[in-house]
Amino acid sequence: MPCDVNPRDVEATAIPVNYITERLRRCRAGTTTPFHFGETITTDLANYDGNRTYSSEPQGEYRAKTTLVGNFSLANAFGLYDMHGNV
Repeated sequence: MPCDVNPRDVEATAIPVNYITERLRRCRAGTTTPFHFGETITTDLANYDGNRTYSSEPQGEYRAKTTLVGNFSLANAFGLYDMHGNV
């Protein structure tokens, strides 16, 4: 069976997959939970549209703007802040 895949196409697709994998690794920082701070997320822990809920959490704040890095004072095990939501 002939292979009609261009190696350049494969390389181009591998970059986003590697990026996503590395981003997830950095966000979760070795934890086994969905978020480095636990099983769930609220707008007290990250900046996102609080009108949309995660799991069974109540609606939260919708800031409609970015926040400064470190605003939530909750670094992961790698010392990175605000890895979930919008900075």
